Amino acid sequence: MSNIIAVANMQEYFYTALQQAICNRRVAVSQEAQAYVVQLLCTFSRCECAYAGTEYNEQFAAATLLQRAQNADAPEAMHTFKHVGDSCLYIAGLFEESLTRRGLTRSYYVDIGELAYYHLSALLSQKTASTAGLYQQLSRQFPQLVHALDALGGNDEPLLSTA
Repeated sequence: MSNIIAVANMQEYFYTALQQAICNRRVAVSQEAQAYVVQLLCTFSRCECAYAGTEYNEQFAAATLLQRAQNADAPEAMHTFKHVGDSCLYIAGLFEESLTRRGLTRSYYVDIGELAYYHLSALLSQKTASTAGLYQQLSRQFPQLVHALDALGGNDEPLLSTA
């Protein structure tokens, strides 16, 4: 039996699913960050986008790309920080089992994703404050966003402790 769901409007589907996950997981996430995540999910739902920046069969190396971004000129750094943050959010939120099989942890991806979005917001603050603010929110709310995406991936186990 297939787990594929046919939908007429991908954006509407992900918006509704994310709203339900946020409600069920009782996480606080800004509307702006939610809209960004919905767009990210729509983009990454296309295979060629999910694997962008990697060669065929190449593993996504978050720490290596983060280091590359830190040593790059501003335009390349912004592009790479965004790619790392987006990929870490997508992978940590939806594919924890895959991380575990590769000997990686979700917290590793959360830490790197938060850092990537933080550096991106710092670079953007010199150009556009509103966009910088979005990435600052994504950095601050990264664990909550992963927690919400975890519910979309079918994991009923809580990600974050309430203690």
